[in-house]
Amino acid sequence: MLPSISTLVLVSLNGCLALAVKDLPAAPSLSFTAGYVVYMTGEPATLRCSVSRTQTVLGYQFHKDGGKVTEGHLTPSQGIYSITSVNKGTAGSYSCTYWTLDAGETVLSRESQAIVLYVIDHLPTPVLSLEPPSSIYISGEPVTLRCVHAKVDSITEYHFFKDGADALREGRSPSDSTYRIRKATGSMEGWYSCLYRSETRGRAIRSMESPRQFFSVTAQPPAPSIALHPEYPVYITEEPVTLSCASPGLATVTGYRFYKDGREVTERSSFSQRNYFISGVTSSTAGTYSCIYWISERGRDVPALPSTLVTVVVIEPLHPPVFFLTPSNGRIEDGDNLILTCSILPNFKKIIMLFTRNGEVIRHDQSLNRTESNVRFSFRVSKGNASHEGNYSCYYIADIHGRMLTSPQSNSQQVTVEARKLLWLMLIGLAASLGLILTVFLVIILCQMLCARKGSKTEKPSSPLNEDGEIAYTALTVSTLTSTRSAPI
Repeated sequence: MLPSISTLVLVSLNGCLALAVKDLPAAPSLSFTAGYVVYMTGEPATLRCSVSRTQTVLGYQFHKDGGKVTEGHLTPSQGIYSITSVNKGTAGSYSCTYWTLDAGETVLSRESQAIVLYVIDHLPTPVLSLEPPSSIYISGEPVTLRCVHAKVDSITEYHFFKDGADALREGRSPSDSTYRIRKATGSMEGWYSCLYRSETRGRAIRSMESPRQFFSVTAQPPAPSIALHPEYPVYITEEPVTLSCASPGLATVTGYRFYKDGREVTERSSFSQRNYFISGVTSSTAGTYSCIYWISERGRDVPALPSTLVTVVVIEPLHPPVFFLTPSNGRIEDGDNLILTCSILPNFKKIIMLFTRNGEVIRHDQSLNRTESNVRFSFRVSKGNASHEGNYSCYYIADIHGRMLTSPQSNSQQVTVEARKLLWLMLIGLAASLGLILTVFLVIILCQMLCARKGSKTEKPSSPLNEDGEIAYTALTVSTLTSTRSAPI
């Protein structure tokens, strides 16, 4: 039982007993030398019992929860009580008193104000996690380091360390449990750890430092090259095309991936193939393509920088042109114009129009920046050139984004060259005239022959002699027949 604040003293005065009350020495003050009342299991704790300098102290006595924990005369005069390793059993309310001399007698002082020793377990040791988890990170990737631990009240701050030095966090609250790396770089590579602090009853308690984690950073492999086979600026629907991805380095490539308009199109079963084959292009396969390859480093697939972009433009097959003749039936007279017309529906800026006869090109027209849809030309066909007769058609070659594409052949039409009707009439007239002239000539000759025969019949058998014995002469003309006898000489 601790003494009260005063003591009853029997005093003998003149043979009479008198009762007197005497105050006890002033109470000391008790404190923890560390300045805090909360200790973690295993930590040392020291209590100091302080007395006014005017008092002569013979010894100190410490109490816990109303019981003695020391013997006053044995306690060192400095008034120290040390606990080498606190535990749940050493927690409790502590106080102290001291012994002093008063009128030659040993007197125990009043009891100090009690103080409480709180004992708590150590704060849970945190674990540093890297998100997303990986054995290695690629330059430019965002990474979050998180200090993870069991639930603890009154956490005041977190500390992160890189290679043992404090890693400063700009713009982050001290109570934020994360350390964010927006873009990983090679200079950020190193060993990282963390700890946290919690405040309990005025004491800032520090956790153990987490196990260290190595943050490894690697640069992306160089970009591959991508190529189209065959390489055209445009492709016609259903044409096949192959995209090939070639890595520039000597590192062992573990796979390839192809992307269309930013979305992966490679099937998982074909990751090992450096070629992506399209058996027949369509409007759905048209787009912008790229590729990457990746290598294995520390158990992670590290993708290379993406290749440049190649574009697959798909168009419908060219339509055949519309071909027609003037005249439309293909029959022309010798010397007339035959007009061949080839019409195309699309408006191409550059085309070459070709006209054929019996499958052979007879003319081609090149057009640059043409806005009209028809290409027409004419030439004179003569009967004398029999090759002008035959089957005529046309087709065109169009420049589409730099690729020269040939259209299907147009419909064909037969051309026949006929002699002009006026010529026939002239020939008939000439023949008739010649026939008439020949007839007249024959009639004249016939008449002369007949007249000659008739004259021969009127002559005498012999020339008569005149009286003088001479021969008489007769004159014959075609137009007049007379007989004259000459006068005798």
